[in-house]
Amino acid sequence: MIIRNVISSLKKAGIITVARGTGGAELCMDPSEITLFMIYNALEPKGLSSLIGIHPCSERACPVAQNIQSVLAVPYQKIEHSIRNTMESITLKSMIQDFHCKTGKS
Repeated sequence: MIIRNVISSLKKAGIITVARGTGGAELCMDPSEITLFMIYNALEPKGLSSLIGIHPCSERACPVAQNIQSVLAVPYQKIEHSIRNTMESITLKSMIQDFHCKTGKS
């Protein structure tokens, strides 16, 4: 079931195509065009924004609880932006090449 969900998500994102019948999946684009962010975002659409979320607690009378979200909003946006930029700079091709270097296969 998990594999089916992963394949479905990647297909909806336009990263792969799946043949009917006997199955089998193929990439829709060259691995150099597929970024780690594209794959991650296909599998976890809200993952990046919830990666470093703050638990809502503004109803408490405490001044820290009432202000922590607004204080951390800009730093957390910067962190999210950095993570996204890094993930967008890593391609499937580079990960495949790294795998082959580490396993001694070409």
